[in-house]
Amino acid sequence: MVFSCLQLPNITANAEDSKDSTAYLRFRYEREDKTYNDEENIIVSFDDSKDGVSLNLSDDYGKYAVVEVPAGTKKIAYKVGEGKEKECDADALLNKEILTSVDKDGKVAEKITDLNKDKADITVRLHYFRYDQNYEKWDVWSWIDGGNGAAYTFEEEEFKEGKTAQVTEIPAEKLAAKTNINFLVRKIDWSQKDPDENRSINKAYANKDGVIDAYVVTGEKTVYYDKNDVDISPKVTAA
Repeated sequence: MVFSCLQLPNITANAEDSKDSTAYLRFRYEREDKTYNDEENIIVSFDDSKDGVSLNLSDDYGKYAVVEVPAGTKKIAYKVGEGKEKECDADALLNKEILTSVDKDGKVAEKITDLNKDKADITVRLHYFRYDQNYEKWDVWSWIDGGNGAAYTFEEEEFKEGKTAQVTEIPAEKLAAKTNINFLVRKIDWSQKDPDENRSINKAYANKDGVIDAYVVTGEKTVYYDKNDVDISPKVTAA
């Protein structure tokens, strides 16, 4: 992938640093035999709230999911695949990765490490979809907290349900442990943003190769990390 980078003056009115203080917890599930059940999920509870979390992301090493921990959580309980259910103080798991691995003999092991402690360099592949299919003069402005911004052009096309989306790569080198990759989609002359809000992507969503695939749809502020969650069916808007 070749991307184009144009260094422009830092415009703070359009590119403010992230105010995100969210804590993250990433679960990884890796089987030596590479056989996974599509219905496999994680049972995780924050204090008294229990929920199932789908292992909806995958890479060459296995399946994984990222969970945002509600503020004020005291206890976290979880169970991944064949692993045993465990409960820990929330402070011990904030911004951690829990790896559950299963060897060829069915032996289960668990390892807890800091999120992406060996991944200082992260690449974001931003997938952008417009209903009108008009991408002319649109690009991405991205910056790291405390750093200057840069423009990234959409260089690649892909197809989803017969529509065209544009992809750009945003390298985020030497990220600090809790630093976000901030971005906005804009007209190159700053005349319009889509949508008006600035957005952030946390490095917690990176796969083992340090790549984050993020999906955005025109007019929506949500950032999706699973392409199957993206709805690009025609929308009916009020007159």
